[in-house]
Amino acid sequence: MWDIVRSAALLAAGSIMFSGCAENSSDDLTGNGLGLGEFFAGEQFNSSLGAEASLESVWIPRADPSIGLNGVHYEGERVEMITWGPQNLGIDPIDGSFWIADTPGRQILHTDRSGNILKAFDVSKDAVGAAAVAVNGDDMAVISVASIPPKILRYTKGGDLLRVYDLPQKWEGSMTGVEIDETGGITLERSEGFYRHLLSEADGEYELTDLSGRVWAEGQPSVYGDLKTSPIDSRNLVTLRRFLAEDDGKTYVYAEEWRDDEYGRANVDAYVRRFNAAGEEEAIARVPLASRYTFVGNGGVQYDPDTGQVLALMTAKDGASIEPIEFVPGLVPLPDLGKPAEDSGEGEATISDDVYTPVTCTISKTTIGVNGVNYLSTTVSIPAARIASSSSCTSRTIPGYLAPYASTGGSFNSVPYSWGDYDTVDGFWDYMSASTVYYAGDANDTFTSPTSCGRGVDCSGFITRVWGRTTKLGTSTIPGVAASTSSAWQVGDVYNYEKSHVTMYGEVVSSTVYRWIESTVYNDYDRVIMIDHPMSFYGSSYVHRRYNYVCP
Repeated sequence: MWDIVRSAALLAAGSIMFSGCAENSSDDLTGNGLGLGEFFAGEQFNSSLGAEASLESVWIPRADPSIGLNGVHYEGERVEMITWGPQNLGIDPIDGSFWIADTPGRQILHTDRSGNILKAFDVSKDAVGAAAVAVNGDDMAVISVASIPPKILRYTKGGDLLRVYDLPQKWEGSMTGVEIDETGGITLERSEGFYRHLLSEADGEYELTDLSGRVWAEGQPSVYGDLKTSPIDSRNLVTLRRFLAEDDGKTYVYAEEWRDDEYGRANVDAYVRRFNAAGEEEAIARVPLASRYTFVGNGGVQYDPDTGQVLALMTAKDGASIEPIEFVPGLVPLPDLGKPAEDSGEGEATISDDVYTPVTCTISKTTIGVNGVNYLSTTVSIPAARIASSSSCTSRTIPGYLAPYASTGGSFNSVPYSWGDYDTVDGFWDYMSASTVYYAGDANDTFTSPTSCGRGVDCSGFITRVWGRTTKLGTSTIPGVAASTSSAWQVGDVYNYEKSHVTMYGEVVSSTVYRWIESTVYNDYDRVIMIDHPMSFYGSSYVHRRYNYVCP
């Protein structure tokens, strides 16, 4: 059904833009912590295969401009806005130094093996949402995920911009990683490893070759090349998602497994599997998702050729660390999460044995899907005066994707993020042409009430409108109008994290990566976007909910 809805919008608009949204609680702002320790079976042993001295731990502090300290950055640390931070780790194959995509800092951090910052590359003029970095030889590649169109940027390792490669607009929201080989060849990862594309160039032209072709099926082992694996917990779906390295006859692959438990909570596990030369799994190392302050993507786990270890980028409220993960012969499943608190509201739909009975049938799944896609497919011209900063709207922050158009204006296919607002699509465009001056979007994450001059929609405002409601919902009131469920996902269902963020399901990409529509500030998207996220982006704080009034 979703493909039908999306195809209709494509015919009407020519292409779809991708979108995001967000929110946060004052105590646990991550949204992806499992709240669980390490569980393993068997005796721990180090992953080093007789290489140089093992790496213990590397610490990079949080930036503090008040004392002139650079470091990693975090944004959205407040109620009703998603907290996000560094997205990606790269290891220099020449000298073993570390490169970090400090996305909210709009910079690439280069550190030595002890975590001392060697240089910080400001990429704010070139990239919007610099979410991944890779280096090799004299080259550095960075992806700009939130720009229009999305881009790959090629730099020297000294920070000189060599070339910009524009990518298809329809890939917006799906770009999740980048690699560069010793010849300077760049490989783009999309949908958390499900798609891969080789960028090649000759005579000033460049093209993208599809390297994908991975398949999966529910109830079947995950296959990556000739490697095969099954989940630790037989109730879960598993995907071997990203090849890390092949060294000394050993192959390392990052994997995740997931299920919605009986209460609709995302039960997620992540680990690196190690295979021998015969393709047999011989060891496994769990990635401690519970210890991360914010979500880190596929590129946050890397093989270190200097030590033979696998390293994970671990975010923390006061900085970030690079930590080795330990391999063991086997792991036991993570424990069940238990029942979340339920809020009373306007009555609750019943979901029993996957049979859904609404309180009252007021809106169809198709209508909800169309409402969501309309936020991505209605094109309007926004004049420069409605984008640029103004002395009459001083608390507003220009959405990142609009900032390059502050002096020229432009045409856009999405409604911008604006905290506390819930404009309809038509309502937003009316504001952009009203005689009273309003401004497009507001990505400010430091104030406590909506601005009256910025217009758009935040994450719960977006859900309010696609569900056809006229009074704004918040992430804390959504449980009162949407029942938790572990039923199969359908268009219009949401993952809701109270006091933080809510997103609407669109379709399946792979067994552990789904496509969502949301309004978000994450990665500087600052708009409604269709976005591919793994279930590890969510975790136990999110609950799968179905609107009480959607027709079965």
